[in-house]
Amino acid sequence: MNGPGARRSVRSLPDTAKGALQVLASRIQPESKPVRVVTFDKSEEANWALPWHRDFVITTADRQEVEGFSNWTRRNGVWHVRPPMALLEQMFFLRVLLDDTNEQSGDLEIVPTSHVGRHSRTAHEFDGDIEKASISTFGERGDILALHALILHRSAAAGARKARRAIRIDFSADALPEPLEWAD
Repeated sequence: MNGPGARRSVRSLPDTAKGALQVLASRIQPESKPVRVVTFDKSEEANWALPWHRDFVITTADRQEVEGFSNWTRRNGVWHVRPPMALLEQMFFLRVLLDDTNEQSGDLEIVPTSHVGRHSRTAHEFDGDIEKASISTFGERGDILALHALILHRSAAAGARKARRAIRIDFSADALPEPLEWAD
């Protein structure tokens, strides 16, 4: 998988996996298509934690100045940009577990319904204790979790000496405004 949060081409998904995931995605949002693939591979050699955050960026084939798209960065040869909020509000992702996970594996934690309403809220702005509002998304190999793109989430470092691998596939039903194109 080549390190934490490695980006992959949508074309890198095997056709059978792509077809199965597309069927599931179309049940969530008709006309959606995969627009980004990210692999996660936590191990003894590559172990990290991410604080509470939201994903406000998408990946594009090239940098093109288009109104509403800002904060361009280039990471690992891929353009990342913050799109208009309306685009992010209709996106979701599927997270496919490649290993069994538990409280020691450093899997994803989410705050349910945090994608509803004011998307600029940070973990510090939630009423009450965010730890009480959050849930862990443990599962078994092959489980698939569907989440809104703007959900507040974090990932702890793995405590166990066992691999924790997952694939995240972002979906959107919207095409990007010309001349922008989704990275693939």
